[in-house]
Amino acid sequence: MQRVNPSVKLLVSVVCMMLTLLTREPIVMALLLTIPLLATWLFGGVPLLRIAKRLAPFLIFFLMYVWMQGAFARIPNAHVLYEFLWYRVSVEGLMVGLTVALRMLVFVSYGILCATTTDVTLFVLSLMQQLRVPPKLAYGLMAGFRFVPMFKSEMEQIRLAHRIRGMDRQPGLRGRWEMMKRFTIPLLAQAIRKAERVAIAMESKGFDGSRDRTFYRQVKTGPVDAIFAGVVLGLNGILLFS
Repeated sequence: MQRVNPSVKLLVSVVCMMLTLLTREPIVMALLLTIPLLATWLFGGVPLLRIAKRLAPFLIFFLMYVWMQGAFARIPNAHVLYEFLWYRVSVEGLMVGLTVALRMLVFVSYGILCATTTDVTLFVLSLMQQLRVPPKLAYGLMAGFRFVPMFKSEMEQIRLAHRIRGMDRQPGLRGRWEMMKRFTIPLLAQAIRKAERVAIAMESKGFDGSRDRTFYRQVKTGPVDAIFAGVVLGLNGILLFS
């Protein structure tokens, strides 16, 4: 998967996400979910545990979708399983909720596929060379990606500084709110300073938004991209229209 052109990978993923809108069958949706997961695991070399950790936060939304559709959806002639006050859980509502929740996981899985098997630098270069994104925007995007690990380390430094000064987190909602304010304001100030410095540096190096630039590193498409697109789109087509 690392050899696939990032732009091809992105476009194929977006098309596959849109194709999930063509079905309302939860079984078909579950089979569509296996395509990005298997591609990430078998061909991307990403361990199953790492994939599971990325998916775990979205399981809460998965359960919420299923419950909300099952309890609140008003479907004519539905087979009611349980009814209490304004809750009316039906089989058809649960199936609709399961389909919507699985569609959400398909979207997330393709995002994991792109995020875990794509180099940020190659992705930005591909955006400029294949999709003709302005260099000023593309390089700004890459700078933003590079800032994320820095924010994590800076947040840890702020936390340690607060601990040294005896400003540990207090229990309760008020304590969480105070901690959020103490972390947010310094991080926001540092982010503004870094963004200003990067903008000045980009302008001084000639990143004025012109598309007529040369590149030392060329990102090209090849047979691997055609095979990837053909196999993934073909499997989606077979599951949807067979």
